Amino acid sequence: MRIAATKCSNTKIKTNMIAAHLEVPSPCVRRCCLTDDDICLGCFRSLEEILRWSESNTSTRQMILEKTRHRHQAYNLRRLNNGDITIQGNDQ
Repeated sequence: MRIAATKCSNTKIKTNMIAAHLEVPSPCVRRCCLTDDDICLGCFRSLEEILRWSESNTSTRQMILEKTRHRHQAYNLRRLNNGDITIQGNDQ
C-alpha cells in the first residue's frame, strides 16, 4: 500500500514537471557564452538558473524569464551606451 502511494506521488511530481515544461519552454537558444558574472549571453539566465530550470515549476520559470528580459535590456543599453551597437532611424 505504501509503495502505491509513493508511486502515485512520483507520478504527480513528474506530471507537474511535464506540465511546467510545456507551459514555459526553455529560453535556451544554443548560443551559450557565460560572462564573468556567470550570465549566459544567449538566453540571459544565470548559471544557477540554467541548472535549476528542469526542476523549476511554472511560477519559478516565469520569474526567471522576467529576470532574463531585464538582463537582456540592460545588456543592450550598456552596448548602446558604449557604442557597440547603433539604432537605425527612419532617415531617408
